[in-house]
Formats: sequence, C-alpha cells, structure tokens
Amino acid sequence: MSYKNEKKVIAFREKRAKERVEHESRFYDENSVSIFEYQDFIRYFPYKKQAFYIERKNWNKIEFRCLIRIFSIYGDRERMRLSRALLFDHSVSMKVFILKVLLWGYPTQGRGNNIEKLLEKENFEKLQSILEKYKNNDVSTTELVNDISEIDGLGISTMSKFLYFLNTKIDGHKALILDDQIIRILKDKRIKELSDLSHLSRHNAVNKYSEYLNKINDLSKQLKCEPDQIEIFLFSFGKNVS
Repeated sequence: MSYKNEKKVIAFREKRAKERVEHESRFYDENSVSIFEYQDFIRYFPYKKQAFYIERKNWNKIEFRCLIRIFSIYGDRERMRLSRALLFDHSVSMKVFILKVLLWGYPTQGRGNNIEKLLEKENFEKLQSILEKYKNNDVSTTELVNDISEIDGLGISTMSKFLYFLNTKIDGHKALILDDQIIRILKDKRIKELSDLSHLSRHNAVNKYSEYLNKINDLSKQLKCEPDQIEIFLFSFGKNVS
C-alpha cells in the first residue's frame, strides 16, 4: 500500500471512530434520565426495610453450626427474612455478622463457589480479622485493595456489603454497596449525573470504589437524601427508569 493510500485508510478509520463515539453519545443522551426527576421518591424511600427471604435448602452445602442458630432467631429452621436494619446490629459476633450479610446478599448462595471459598477456615479467619479492623474506621484504598487480594473468592461486590454494614469509610467517604447490577447501570449511563462513572467495571471497581463513593455522597447532598437511598434506587430501579 502506498503512503498516500495508507493516509486515506487512517483518515477513514478515524472518521468512523469519531462517528461511533458521536452515535453512542447521542444514544446515551436520549436514553438517560436526570436523577432529580426522582428526588422526592428517593428521599422518602425506606431503605433500611429492604429485606430478602432466605431458604435453608439453598445453603445446605455450608457446614456451619451457627447457620441453624441464625435461621432459628430470624425465622424458623427452613426459612427466614433479613432486612438491612437487622444487619446494622453489631451486637453479634463477627462470625455471625459475616454469615448474616452473605445470607442477605446472596439468598440463593450466588453463582460459582466464591462463598464456599470465603468460608474455608483460613480465608474465614482472615476475613474476620480484617473486618474487625475496618469496623467504624476509615480505611485507605491502598489498604482495601491489598486486603481483598489476600482472600480467595472476595471481590468488591461482597466486600462493599461488609463495609457498608460496618459503617466503614473509604478515603473519608461513607461506604456503600457496589455490586454487578449497579456497575452495569453506571456503565450504561442510565443516570445523567453519574455518567462519568461509566468507566467502572468488575475489573477496576476495587481501585475506583472511592471515586464511586465520593460521587454518590456528593450527589446525596444535592438531593438532600441519604447516600444509601441513591444506592438502593440504582439497584432496584436504575435499569427501568425512563
């Protein structure tokens, strides 16, 4: 290919790439909404009442004696109901707290075997130690990234649930849940005010977690609501808003 033709090909590719970006930008502008349209709904959403039913049969593979006790306290031996409000109760042991959060966050035990890995003796003891250190404390992103990498089967989706219910801060920002569903909504730019978080993915979410927290906490001040209310709005309604 001659130098002249090569320049034409490069120019054509650059033009097509620019057109794709413009097309995507128009698409997201047309299919995204302002979160302020839902301000009153978000402000009065009773987020602490969000609850899930958990059936014992979905957790039969997990050999933990205190699982039976948890089911007996919050339901019966076969079925129970856990709400966010119950998970903010720190009067229980860290062992019971971890199990309660996992039950609430993954009522059917989730996909794969990550939870089984977490509950292996070495990983479980390490996790308890880390979370005792995090409880009601401010943690840096660097420390968080290092600690998550130490435990097989642990990702930001699960860790953020622990951080949230332990009233942890990350780089000074109130911890919130960041799971795959919220990441997908951010990636799709469903909410205009959060479009600059569209670069979040499962692969970089741990490193970008503080950025997400900062944005949601700042937005909550503008909406005059709790950051938790924005998070649960994204999870429950984010993909269906119009």
